[in-house]
Amino acid sequence: MQQGVPVGDRELVEEAIVLLCTAAPTGWRVVHGEFEPSHRPPVAVAQAVTDSARQSISVPAGVIDSLAEHQRRAAEAGVPWRRLTIECHSDGRLSVRADPVETAPEVGSGGRAAGTRRPMWLRWLRWVLAAVTVGALIATAVVVGLARPWSPPPRADIIEVPAPSARERQAHDVIVGWYEAHNRGDTAAMRALACVDPKPNVPQWITFIERDGSDGKLYFPDAIAEFREQGSQVWVRFASRIRPLTDAVRAEVDDAQRTGGFFKQVFSLEEQEGGVLKICNVEKES
Repeated sequence: MQQGVPVGDRELVEEAIVLLCTAAPTGWRVVHGEFEPSHRPPVAVAQAVTDSARQSISVPAGVIDSLAEHQRRAAEAGVPWRRLTIECHSDGRLSVRADPVETAPEVGSGGRAAGTRRPMWLRWLRWVLAAVTVGALIATAVVVGLARPWSPPPRADIIEVPAPSARERQAHDVIVGWYEAHNRGDTAAMRALACVDPKPNVPQWITFIERDGSDGKLYFPDAIAEFREQGSQVWVRFASRIRPLTDAVRAEVDDAQRTGGFFKQVFSLEEQEGGVLKICNVEKES
C-alpha cells in the first residue's frame, strides 16, 4: 500500500507561495515560478507581470528550502516530482503543477530500449481562492490535494437566493477590486475606489499599505453575505478568506478555522458623481 505524505506537507507549498508573492513588485497581477530543488544547482526562476511589463524577480531562499523539503517527503511517499510550476494571480487564482520524475529506458536482450517507464503520476493542485458565486451566500472553493490526501475546510451550505440586483453586483465588483488592489499593494487603485470624504478607517488602511507595503494579509473574497441599500448609500457584509504573511496573522487564521475560516468586513459605499459606487468606510465585524 502506498504511504501518504504526512499531514502538514501542503503548508510547505503554501509557505513557498507566500514568500514568492511578497518578493513581487508593487502592482503585480501574476507571479509565475518554476522550481527544481533536486537539480544541482537548484533551479529557481520567477517572473512577475504588472500592468506595464513582465520582469524577473529574485526568489527568496526560503522558497527553494520549503519546496526541497516537500520534494523529499513526496519521494519518500512514493510520489516523486521533478519540477514544480507555480502561477499566482492577484485576484486569488492559484495553480501548482508537479511534473513527474522520468526514469531511464530499460535495455532489452536485443540491445534495444525496452521502453521508458514513467511513474503514472501527474497531479495538479489548483486552489480557486477567489471563487465568487452569484446567487449564493458562500462560494465553494475547489481544492485538489498535492502528494497527499487533504480535506478542504468546512463550508456553509449553499442556499438559493434571489438573483442580485444591478446595484448589488456593482457593490460586489467595487469591493473585489479593493481587495485585489490591496493584495498588489496598489494604493493608487485603492484611493480611486474610495469616496471623496471617507471615514478615517479607509485612508488609514491605505496609508498603512503605502508605508509598510503590506498588513500581513492577502484577501481572497468569497461572496456578499448581506446587502442593504437606502437612497444613495449601500451597506455590504462581505465574507473573505485570508492567507497570512506573518505569524500574528497566521494565529488569527488558525483561530478563524474553528468557525468556518471566514473573515467578515462591513463596507459602507456611497453613490458618487456618474452613479459610481465608492467605498466610504470599512469595519471588521466584531
